[in-house]
Amino acid sequence: MTKIKIRIEKEGQTTPAKEFLIDVGNEGEYVLKIPSNGDETPSAENGIPSTENGKIEIKTTRNDATDKSFIDLIAKQAEDKKAEGSNRTFETYSAAARSLKSFRDDILISEMTPQLMKRYEKFLLDKGLMRNSIGFYMRVLKAVYNRGIKTGAIAVDLHPFSEVYSGKEPVKKPAVTQETIYKILEYKPRRKSTALAQDLFLFSFYTRGMSFVDMGYLKKTDLRDGNLRYRSRHTGQMTEVKWEPCMQEIVNKYISKTAQKYMLPIILKEGNEDEERKQLRNMQLKMNRSLKTISKAIGLEKPVSMFMTRGSWSAIANTVNAGLIMLKAQAQNERGGGNFSVSQKPFHKRKRKVCNKTLFDLLEL
Repeated sequence: MTKIKIRIEKEGQTTPAKEFLIDVGNEGEYVLKIPSNGDETPSAENGIPSTENGKIEIKTTRNDATDKSFIDLIAKQAEDKKAEGSNRTFETYSAAARSLKSFRDDILISEMTPQLMKRYEKFLLDKGLMRNSIGFYMRVLKAVYNRGIKTGAIAVDLHPFSEVYSGKEPVKKPAVTQETIYKILEYKPRRKSTALAQDLFLFSFYTRGMSFVDMGYLKKTDLRDGNLRYRSRHTGQMTEVKWEPCMQEIVNKYISKTAQKYMLPIILKEGNEDEERKQLRNMQLKMNRSLKTISKAIGLEKPVSMFMTRGSWSAIANTVNAGLIMLKAQAQNERGGGNFSVSQKPFHKRKRKVCNKTLFDLLEL
């Protein structure tokens, strides 16, 4: 709500002019109604601007950036990121906006204070979110806020995140044992959905823990000269994996069910980016549900998920003495988030191939 001060003085008036504070709602054009006796408080109403019959046209515009919605600002920046092709950032911004809206339907920029963010943090804790999940939301909101300051959408920095946790604690990647991999290999599924979940889990494991997103967008043209070469949609890093018969066996099962350009039956119908990502998310949920069924059937206390394959590959590789140095080299490269230098690339490729060969020999694949 915006308040404006009105000073009313009649022509030829000898008494002091009257001043009133009146409320004006949203930005736009209003008609100011002035009572004929001049004693009652004027009112501002939406209507057709006029200067006749004692009505005076006034216009109000919210120039103050603090009157704008912070949640709307998140949505705008999310759309900007999407237009730039950063679909992952679009999704994280959208997720943060949904979380904030579940706390309060709308929040003005002027209300983004350390006190409000402390209440939001408590709200997330009460919902059962872990510390790193809370830190994730706070980092996203902080990035939006800082960009708002940089672009002028936010006029005054109220430092709303100064008293909340916005960090990221190291988390050990979940993994399964070599024995569990054997059990998953030997499991005989009764349904097509569990068979597909089994195959996709193993394919991810065979390819050193390829993410579900990267598997979904894996193209048939990514396989050339006996090597699978793809760019991670998360890090942008190029990865090369030697193509093995067990990988081809899985691909052959679904060759008639895949989309024209994709290798695996995850995105079944080619479309625009939004349509394909929706298919991918739905399939990931479906596969994780099926993996719970498999986990129960093979007697696991905790269910496996697609997220576990990368940690499992690393853990088993280390167990069979594929080489801790190799794993450290791999991790160091991946943290760098870019391509290898000319001098590094052959070293890392050789170590990875040795690592995978040891695993395939061990599992007799």
